[in-house]
Amino acid sequence: MCFQVICVIIEISTDCSRYVVVTGDFNINFNLNSTRKQNFMDLINSYAVTQQNFDNTRQTACLDNIFVNFMGVINFKTEVIDAVLSDHRAVQISISDIQNNNSNS
Repeated sequence: MCFQVICVIIEISTDCSRYVVVTGDFNINFNLNSTRKQNFMDLINSYAVTQQNFDNTRQTACLDNIFVNFMGVINFKTEVIDAVLSDHRAVQISISDIQNNNSNS
């Protein structure tokens, strides 16, 4: 169910030529090869959305992640930071600016 909601949001956003950031606790260990991870990555990559975090967010597992569709268009940085109220470390994205690729603007 959750994957269907993510797909609908990404599809609507990309159909409208919007930039997309999908972030959260996916309860998939992105550090391990598994059928669940591969199915999710196949799905998310079909929308040209790419994984940005590869660091552990809970003990030895990378469960929390950020996915974007604007590599090379927007300057951004992702990092994993300590969270005060969670047993997971938090993923954070900082967007510094949008590069103007349109000479008419």
